[in-house]
Amino acid sequence: MKEVPLSTCEKTSIVSAIRAGQRYDNREFLEVRDISLNFGKDYGSCTVTLGQTRVLAQVTGEVVEPRPSRPNEGKISISVHLSPMAAPHFESGRSNDLVDELQQILERNIKESRCLDLESLCVLAEESVWQLRVDVTVLNHAGNLGDACNLASVAALRHFHRPDVTVEEDGRVTIHTLEEREPIPTFMKKVPVCLTYAFFVVDDKCYMLMDPSEKEERVSNYFYELVKLWIKVKFGFMRFGWLLRQTLVPPTCLPS
Repeated sequence: MKEVPLSTCEKTSIVSAIRAGQRYDNREFLEVRDISLNFGKDYGSCTVTLGQTRVLAQVTGEVVEPRPSRPNEGKISISVHLSPMAAPHFESGRSNDLVDELQQILERNIKESRCLDLESLCVLAEESVWQLRVDVTVLNHAGNLGDACNLASVAALRHFHRPDVTVEEDGRVTIHTLEEREPIPTFMKKVPVCLTYAFFVVDDKCYMLMDPSEKEERVSNYFYELVKLWIKVKFGFMRFGWLLRQTLVPPTCLPS
């Protein structure tokens, strides 16, 4: 099923509201919708609600062989799924540009930023390491899926605890149950935070809106996604930011 295009009346009302300094949901231009996080009974399960957008992230782990090029490091894989109930035009099991885009965002934020301490996932060098799998499922699409998927993934990783293991003298690995030993939390060296802005060029003026809704995304002219890595230090936090994705944003529109 194809996505139903917005009517001219809907587009005009959104642009007219922005011209008047308002948003159709009564938010300020740089105001984020309400955010809630709900953790499941199992370690590594987190549902994030950003306004009406809902995303579920589930982290699981298994012991596998390491890569020959990185014998002391664990592995992490990320998969994004669009639930058919998230939007009428989403089809189960079929990849599309949105899945590829969200996958790219999470790969860059989590894997390429090396926010996880992969060496801590090593069980026995050159023999056994933990592989973490992050499955992200979009439950409802109401805009700004990038921020919601990033938040859900990071929260699920921080919530995840892997079973403790014992390495025998002969190299055998014993995985203990949660009742036998306390599980081990996942250590993150940095916490990636994704912020998305939408830009509207109206009457030669550029307006910047934070946390765009689904309709605002479809009407906007440009996107700008920023990632900040928060690093916990002894007396507080340090932060580093860089541009993750920019789509032809005029220099006058960029946030300072």
